Amino acid sequence: MSLLTFDKVNLKNIVADIFQAEGLSSQESETIAKHLVLANLRGVDSHGVTRIKNYTEKKTNQQRSSEKQL
Repeated sequence: MSLLTFDKVNLKNIVADIFQAEGLSSQESETIAKHLVLANLRGVDSHGVTRIKNYTEKKTNQQRSSEKQL
């Protein structure tokens, strides 16, 4: 498996776009993206962009739970 590398600005933009597509505001998305990318840059990969899937799945599950309560 080859290692992928990204420019930090491009990666932050990609991450922010993902969270905006999930329905978060631009400001929320930018803040989350900044912190996830910073975690990777600090070498704490377990708290970086690898968390995107977990966070988006959690949001989806919360939405489904809310819909069931209606």
